[in-house]
Amino acid sequence: MILNIAFPNTKIWLTHIMSSLCRNPKLHHSLYNILCIANVVSHTYRYERLLEKARQQVVSPESRLLRNTNIWNISVIDNIDFIEQTYAYGNIFDTTRRSVHATLRMVFQFTLPMQIQHCNPINIKAFNGNNLSIFGTSDFTNNLLSLYEEMFQNFLTTRVDDWDADNILKEIAQKIPMGCKVSHPNVVILKPGDNPNCNVNVHNACDMYYGDVGIVNTGCLDIACDEAIFRRLISYKDDNIDKNVRPLLGQWHTSRDMCIVLINVFSGYGIANMAAKLEVRFLDKLEKVVDYQATCRVLELIWVAVGIAIFKYLNNKNLTISDIKSGNNNILKVWYHYLCWAGYWIGHKIGIRQGNYEMQIRNLKAFSPLFPVTGKSNYARSVVYFLTYVEHDPHLQELLKCVCSVNLTQPGHYFAFDEALERFGVKFVKQNIGGKIVSDEELSLQISSVQTERERLDLLISEYIGDTVVVREERAVQSRKEVLWQLANELLSAFSLEDPKMHDIFLNAPEITSIGFSKLFTCYDNGIPRLIDIQKQDVYQKVSRNTIGRRKHDVGVHKLSENQSKEMRKQRINRNLTVDQVEDNTTEQQEGLATEHKRQYRITKDNEKEILENLFKSKSDSFPQDEAIEVLRQLQDSSKDWNMQRVRNYWNNHHKRK
Repeated sequence: MILNIAFPNTKIWLTHIMSSLCRNPKLHHSLYNILCIANVVSHTYRYERLLEKARQQVVSPESRLLRNTNIWNISVIDNIDFIEQTYAYGNIFDTTRRSVHATLRMVFQFTLPMQIQHCNPINIKAFNGNNLSIFGTSDFTNNLLSLYEEMFQNFLTTRVDDWDADNILKEIAQKIPMGCKVSHPNVVILKPGDNPNCNVNVHNACDMYYGDVGIVNTGCLDIACDEAIFRRLISYKDDNIDKNVRPLLGQWHTSRDMCIVLINVFSGYGIANMAAKLEVRFLDKLEKVVDYQATCRVLELIWVAVGIAIFKYLNNKNLTISDIKSGNNNILKVWYHYLCWAGYWIGHKIGIRQGNYEMQIRNLKAFSPLFPVTGKSNYARSVVYFLTYVEHDPHLQELLKCVCSVNLTQPGHYFAFDEALERFGVKFVKQNIGGKIVSDEELSLQISSVQTERERLDLLISEYIGDTVVVREERAVQSRKEVLWQLANELLSAFSLEDPKMHDIFLNAPEITSIGFSKLFTCYDNGIPRLIDIQKQDVYQKVSRNTIGRRKHDVGVHKLSENQSKEMRKQRINRNLTVDQVEDNTTEQQEGLATEHKRQYRITKDNEKEILENLFKSKSDSFPQDEAIEVLRQLQDSSKDWNMQRVRNYWNNHHKRK
């Protein structure tokens, strides 16, 4: 160290080898032994482990809690698991890596600007609910849709095509008032509970909060969690009326499931083709929402492209939104529904990021009828319970208006309670737990002391490399402006056709039929009475419980990956065929069978060739989209075999000869 400071430009062997050694995690134990021999560290690795255990035995995480009368405690619980990094000695084909699970318990302590009123227990079953309809749209969400329309029209008028999805989404977010105007919360990681794989363990983890956090200020135990644990807390609340528990459904996990619902609803209407136009490669990952941020990005891009196409179409035709609803362009109606329903999801997401309670709860109510119609019975039931709890608890409503999201990183950027636990609580624990986890008891000790142990290290870390900040700024994201406008222009071309389903963007869309249109246009209205039935049977318990048909799909749900596989098989079958020699698409070929079939030839007639000559008047090297629309209209007057894909293929095969 001294030589490096004195001669910074000199290459010293020892320091270079130490740098290489630090990059190999498997040799960190050897590095520690070297530092111990050189007296850089005070004692051996084994002795440090003994000292760490001794410190863990005396740590009391409850001592970090604030006890003021204006503190609102929001408890958050979730599963945390650790998997062995390597296989144990023995046959790896017979032995799986062992995992350890626990219930991570955290509490966010918000200092409110007023004294918190004490809340008495509320018996939900005592309410009738016959005259209460909390599901579906409202004046608030209708005004939000009007705001979207105003923003699209404004951008198309003032900026024409010099903008992308980020511009309009940021402009919309700026129109939404910021909520949660309180200081950063005090975050405490408490002693964990057992594996949350059964009701007993989850209920015991909740009981632990009464001992360490208490319910002195509000008289209620407010617990935020994901949907899987929320279902277990329903029975806990029903069985413990005197304890006054208020389960809060995690809005981040809810937003994730809203993405899945949107993809399922429109899976049969061409959303896979639109995602492919946006250069999405792994559709199976998209429909499972493996990456929440990436899935949100794709759905937002599709929403903006659909909005551009719809409002440009209305401007070109001199129409209004009401004309779409009363018109006979069914595909345009389908994607106007996407504009509305995805708009509720975007509004809910903005509500989380802005900390706006009204945006979260009103958009969740508007979106909720789509959960049962796609077979999401568990989420439908949990959303019904959560919305009913909030609706009948004015005390909880006032608290959520003050704090409905948590700010941990930067001003004006909020996270849902369950999202903050996932992104920072679970991540923080896993990054700061050292050594090998050998038992549930040892895991419990390490989680309980993780904050104290990190504070010991922060003094050294902050002295030399500065304070650690988890999120410094918004991460860089590709704007995808070019593909966004290409998709918007193709949608506009499709909407402008007399038969939009002939456009290649709607090829292989199985629900573009009269039955499919009818299902989509009626599913939202069908979802509301299904939610009301769950409310009456499960929440109020005024009617005998009947679960038959709760998983029924009111819309056709298709796997995007299956559509992608069919399209790839079809492309392989038709790879060597020209435009004038197209193989007949039989049922067996669509199933990907390799059996030889007799080809059926489609001959381009002379009058069709004369119409197609209009494509080559521009002498351009790029496909003339506007001329192609007019050409396709003329061709479809004489034959219904023509679609945009066939026109494009004809141009690809003949434009170089011209």
